[in-house]
Amino acid sequence: MIGVCQDLQEGKFVTSPCFSPSLALYYSTMYLAKMFQRRADGSKREYWVLKASYWDPKTKRPRHRYLAYVGTSRTLSEKKARKLARKVSEKLGRRVTVEDLRKVKRLRITP
Repeated sequence: MIGVCQDLQEGKFVTSPCFSPSLALYYSTMYLAKMFQRRADGSKREYWVLKASYWDPKTKRPRHRYLAYVGTSRTLSEKKARKLARKVSEKLGRRVTVEDLRKVKRLRITP
């Protein structure tokens, strides 16, 4: 999947199949975030997404990036976890395994 990402070292937008390789070194943690969506009828929908924190050397602050949609539940089957790991690997430009996903707080992977 090709997406647009910002190369922070050159300060311009580039199109690449993964996040800037120069920033891959700065990624520190992946975490689950709960997102909310208010519908037209007033009901509230909540879902979970996987995000990553990384250090931005230009602004000298941590930044956060959306990686993948997890679903309405924090529990994943082993098969879905493998698919999620593949998707995150493409976005980050480095190999992410199911074992890496097991280290994410609040994310449960069932056999």
